[in-house]
Amino acid sequence: MSARRVPKARPEPAVRAVPPLPASGEQFDVRALLETRGREAFALHERYMNPQMPRVLRTIGFDADYVRAEGAYLYDRDGRRYLDFLAGFGVFALGRWHPAIDRALRDVVDCTPPNLVQMECGPLAGLLAEALVARMPHDNYRCFFTNSGSESVETVLKYVRCATGRSRVLFADHAFHGLTTGALALNGGKEFRDRFGEMFPGCSSVPFGDLDALAREFNIGDVAAFVVEPIQGKGVFVAPDDYLRAAAELCHAKGALLALDEVQTGLGRTGTFFAFEQWGVVPDLITVAKALSGGFVPVGAVIATSAIVEKVFDTMDRAVVHSSTFGQNVLAMTAGLATLHTIDAESIVAHAGSVGNALTANLRAMATRHELVHEVRGRTAGRSHHCDRPGGACPVAYVVPVRGLNTQPRKAGRRAAVCATARSTTTAIARATGSVTPSRRNSPDPPSETGARRARASAGRRSLSARERPVSGRRRTTARAIARGWSAHRRARRRTRRPARWS
Repeated sequence: MSARRVPKARPEPAVRAVPPLPASGEQFDVRALLETRGREAFALHERYMNPQMPRVLRTIGFDADYVRAEGAYLYDRDGRRYLDFLAGFGVFALGRWHPAIDRALRDVVDCTPPNLVQMECGPLAGLLAEALVARMPHDNYRCFFTNSGSESVETVLKYVRCATGRSRVLFADHAFHGLTTGALALNGGKEFRDRFGEMFPGCSSVPFGDLDALAREFNIGDVAAFVVEPIQGKGVFVAPDDYLRAAAELCHAKGALLALDEVQTGLGRTGTFFAFEQWGVVPDLITVAKALSGGFVPVGAVIATSAIVEKVFDTMDRAVVHSSTFGQNVLAMTAGLATLHTIDAESIVAHAGSVGNALTANLRAMATRHELVHEVRGRTAGRSHHCDRPGGACPVAYVVPVRGLNTQPRKAGRRAAVCATARSTTTAIARATGSVTPSRRNSPDPPSETGARRARASAGRRSLSARERPVSGRRRTTARAIARGWSAHRRARRRTRRPARWS
């Protein structure tokens, strides 16, 4: 007689903490909420959002507890100040909490205008469209408002297919146009597309800057448009001098459209309001977002020629054939108008050009002194530098790598030489922009054992928006010191058996 099988008891589900219900008549107080529960941020993300993101931030040492932001700086609970080089991937072109945009948003809330009526034509949307078209090469353009750069790219896909009656859309290799399904089909980064199945059909990549490859794709036929960034934000790769102009001529000769993605490069970040102005190109469509928000409210736009828009919305029954529920909300339109006003009033475009030139000069001078810095590329303020491993090229950062480049900072074997060089880079930029005063106390040591110990001790405090670490220039990292630092790093890798990762 076989023994009776007893099923295993199922584990009791974990008790879920339920936030207490507010008392009757109690007002919502966001300040009190942040004070009482602000320290739970990582635990809340692990439990209710993406559990991998807190792991990543802790692993790379970017787990600072920010509680305040102002201008170009972030502040943690201990009052430490961090110079924010990431700037929200270009959102904070005017800094955080700019007072002019803050005041405009408070004013429009006080006005209590009708918002999101849908079946109306709001004045603020019309005014923002007028202001954007005024910055185009001619006034024969029209606007459609979205909530993000990705949604703007999705709009472009629909517009170009409708306007041309063709199905194929070309994009440049290594491009980044967004992560929604349609925009992802134009994304040149395979790491973003992996395991998401077949993308939007009819999208083909061509090598960035290769006119012959572009011409071959046009000869195949049925091309509706070529969508391209003037400067590729993922890596800061700049279009060759004649590339965009020749691409525009090729598009128009073949009956296709040229769509420029200016989500990263628009609104003065390259020393002109739009980057395409530096190449003398007249595009058919442009996407903008990020900086247009002023750092407050999500807003994006597609600026397309009137001929394209009139083919999409060609009859009364097609008046809403493409729409966005929140696209024309009054807060977003106010933020956009206030941002454009501030860019003009504070001469932001000219300032970006002068700061970009200063950065270029300092970074190029640094490239002559440090073999780790391989190349400086970009247009005025939109810069990056490219670093080499001794003995072999390996790109490690966009814009400025600060306080170390190792993606495993809690392991032994700091790249002390890299850390010292990165701090020197930060100081050169700060000096060029007048952000900090050099301090002897914080000057970096050469990558000796002392430097390696200090780098290990500070690994847990590293941040993507790096803490300000001015240096005096008292000591300079040499090629021999860099090589010693890399040798120590290789030995540590063998001990930990974890390969270093590079982006």
